Amino acid sequence: MVITRYNAERAAANEMMDIDTISNDILKVPLLGVVPESHSVLEASNHGEPVIHYTDSVAGQCYDDIVARFLGEERPLRHIDVKKKSLLQRWFGG
Repeated sequence: MVITRYNAERAAANEMMDIDTISNDILKVPLLGVVPESHSVLEASNHGEPVIHYTDSVAGQCYDDIVARFLGEERPLRHIDVKKKSLLQRWFGG
């Protein structure tokens, strides 16, 4: 299974289910990968290109990892944790 449009901040705030709940508790199927919510998916779609070609994007990297796992390669899940805000972001919002 592949989880797309995942948002770790929303999962931490209980606004959506977390990865473990989706994969193990509800669907009970092996997890092949997680693709976080990403503007690059829309950008690639608007250009008629696969997002996997956007190698600098989080989504492109995650899809590359998913393909590698499907082909038997061991790769860790990436880009699925809550991003810590910098001091300036905490002070001024963002």
